[in-house]
Amino acid sequence: LRNMGIQPGDRVVAYMPISIESIVALFACISVGAIWSSCSPDFGAKSVLERFSQINPKLLITMTSYQYNGKAFDRSAEVNQIIEALADLAHVVHLPWLDEHNPQPPKPCSNVQVTSWQSALKNEATYQDFEFEQVPFEQPLWIMYTSGTTGMPKGIVHSQGGVLLELIKFAWLHDNLKPDSVKFFFTTTGWAMFNMLVGGFASGSTLVVYDGCPTWPSADRLWDMTERIG
Repeated sequence: LRNMGIQPGDRVVAYMPISIESIVALFACISVGAIWSSCSPDFGAKSVLERFSQINPKLLITMTSYQYNGKAFDRSAEVNQIIEALADLAHVVHLPWLDEHNPQPPKPCSNVQVTSWQSALKNEATYQDFEFEQVPFEQPLWIMYTSGTTGMPKGIVHSQGGVLLELIKFAWLHDNLKPDSVKFFFTTTGWAMFNMLVGGFASGSTLVVYDGCPTWPSADRLWDMTERIG
């Protein structure tokens, strides 16, 4: 992110399925003082732009296909439409989520540089001398949105310090989580429960992420997973 010129306060947005990579991207964003916002790939381009166009992101992290109910969905057209519409966008990181179904990365614009997820991870020298950005308590952490049922979605800004305190409180007191606990919530990256799920780390708990339909290939899918993982 720093190699791409991302500075504290810059907005980084993700159009991603819920995944380990989504959580890695979120924490990478936090670590350099940038501001995170995300939508899930089931959102159409219009719904994404109603949200992201309000915050002028500098970087988009995205896939071009995802899977639901055992079927692959091509989102190349939506991704390209989103890229073209975000005036301040300078970089796109492409995660080949379903490579075998849609190997094509996003179509680059003249002013936008497209980088693969794999090549974005390769600069080992950066890791060796990495330092976390030191930011004020009230520094924005992420931007979430109202549902948009009564007009345009409204952006809601949460602070670094405020979120950290709330997530510690929620994990230990409300969820009764401990370092040996396992937390799961069926959600997407476009819903507040993604942020709450990640908050399980505040108690040292293990997180489970599940992408796709909760009743495919059978209605007991999540119950089987819960029994297996604990």
